[in-house]
Amino acid sequence: AAMKGIGTSAVQSLIKEREENGDYTSVFDLVKRVELRAVNRKSIETLVLGGAFDSMGVNREQFFVLDQKGRTFLETVVKFGARHQESANSAQVSLFGESSDVSLPEPIIPEAEEWMILEKYNREKEVVGVYISGHPLDDYKVDIESFCNASVDRINNVDAKIVGPELRFGGMVTDFKHMVAKNGNPWGIITISDYTGSMDVRFFKEDYLKFKDFFHKNLYLFFQGKFNVPSWIPNAEPRLKITQMEFLDQIREKSAKFLNISVDIAGLNTTLLDDLEALFATHPGKTRINVKFEFEHEGKMIQINAPVRQFMIDPNNEFMGEIKALPYINYKLSKTKG
Repeated sequence: AAMKGIGTSAVQSLIKEREENGDYTSVFDLVKRVELRAVNRKSIETLVLGGAFDSMGVNREQFFVLDQKGRTFLETVVKFGARHQESANSAQVSLFGESSDVSLPEPIIPEAEEWMILEKYNREKEVVGVYISGHPLDDYKVDIESFCNASVDRINNVDAKIVGPELRFGGMVTDFKHMVAKNGNPWGIITISDYTGSMDVRFFKEDYLKFKDFFHKNLYLFFQGKFNVPSWIPNAEPRLKITQMEFLDQIREKSAKFLNISVDIAGLNTTLLDDLEALFATHPGKTRINVKFEFEHEGKMIQINAPVRQFMIDPNNEFMGEIKALPYINYKLSKTKG
């Protein structure tokens, strides 16, 4: 994908130098080698925000630390590269026919407070156009997979606009507007984004008054709603009506009454059972566990329920990451025993 703030000439210069003289080993190595008139400070800033230097020992936030003169470390890095190139260009050939060695000390990398994940991802998206390093909703992926039955993409799809069924979905507020109608009644719009896309949802009358406190950017929310036909609009198309809105980080504690696990008997062994027991023991909590052992018999899938009564667990992200790594297991958090 094209990156905002870095032109074709900069890209060509970066590629040409790398092909001729090898990979860049650090950001200092890069600014010493590239044509800085083509790859200028703005281009390098774009590369920083897009994560190009993440594996080179300098975190993104460190590039924006100010020194005593009010200059960012990024500016210091670019100035270092320019000074190195000036020194190299002015170096005279010695009497022995060898070029003088140009060695300037690399700037000291400053300490910096780590950016919040959301700031890091949003800055990355501003220059790249998409999330690359991760998605702001990653911490809630388990909740979305467990308690939601719809996505923004599905809701945007006209085929999904069926009046009646309850839709549950999670997302992040990326924009909002407070409006006033011609008759003086307040109303509003929020833009909701998830892994699949973005959509605008309008709130009128009592719904606006009920939910307007959620009109803030970067809130992670859980929505319940359904499509209905506005009675005050002649020949209206079905419109999404939100009936409930909650913070996404509260849903798991509220709704994760059971962890339903299915185990493929083909992979069942004492090691797997020991790993499960150890995992349950190290994450005590209030969520009940229900295990089903599955196997195929005469073309039919047979399930045997095995409730786990000696353990209750806390399904935090650490636990969910560890159980995901175990083989022959499928699992899902639920309000009900499954």
